[in-house]
Amino acid sequence: MPFSFRKIPAFLVIAALLFLYSARPASAAGEDDYLATLTKHIVTHQVYPDSAKLYGLEGDAIISIQVDRKGNILYYRFLRDASHPILHDAVIALLKDATPVPPPPARFFGKSQVAEFMFPLAFRIGVNPESLVPIDEEFRAMLLELSQGSPG
Repeated sequence: MPFSFRKIPAFLVIAALLFLYSARPASAAGEDDYLATLTKHIVTHQVYPDSAKLYGLEGDAIISIQVDRKGNILYYRFLRDASHPILHDAVIALLKDATPVPPPPARFFGKSQVAEFMFPLAFRIGVNPESLVPIDEEFRAMLLELSQGSPG
């Protein structure tokens, strides 16, 4: 039977990818500065719902957002759902509260009118939400490869 990454718990996949992401060579300083600013902005709006804590609910989500030149979040989608409706709703509330985000620099748009960013969000009891890390194109390719599974 072929091996599937889908059988690995999401938090382990995210932890492994974050390790790989942190070990990659740094890109342009300006890009990293904006991604750090965006991350800080998103993290300040992440709230772990009391009801989720009460019931010990934990989960991981991966979201993709499309942002216009003014920083408005125009579109979002779940690449991986948080696995519990309470946590799913917390992600949606985070996105509503975080809009607008700091306007992205022009280099994130190219010829498009929107820029896309992806984030893993971890809802873990006792884990700081600052584990949120924006996903660049290299990281995105790794996530897509993992989400499609791999023969073993």
